[in-house]
Amino acid sequence: MPIEFQQNKTTKSSVHDQYSFTFVSETVSYLKTHDVEPVVEDAILNAIENGSISRNPNDVIGIIDSTNNLFIKFELSKENITVMIIEPYSVP
Repeated sequence: MPIEFQQNKTTKSSVHDQYSFTFVSETVSYLKTHDVEPVVEDAILNAIENGSISRNPNDVIGIIDSTNNLFIKFELSKENITVMIIEPYSVP
């Protein structure tokens, strides 16, 4: 009898004036542990507003928040931002 185990695909969502944020399951545990959701959202919104990223639909974008030592990978699709990776980094 075959048994399949499926990974929990929990997502978290929030809405800002112009964009809706979705966090994939891999990022939700980091958000809960480190309480950085506002930091991540602000870093992404600042990158978009400053024009420092590509605005092509469905582009996967990586940014660095040097203030909080975070690498953030997300997809921007019209009004929806899907956060795929949040990772800390350190500078020696």
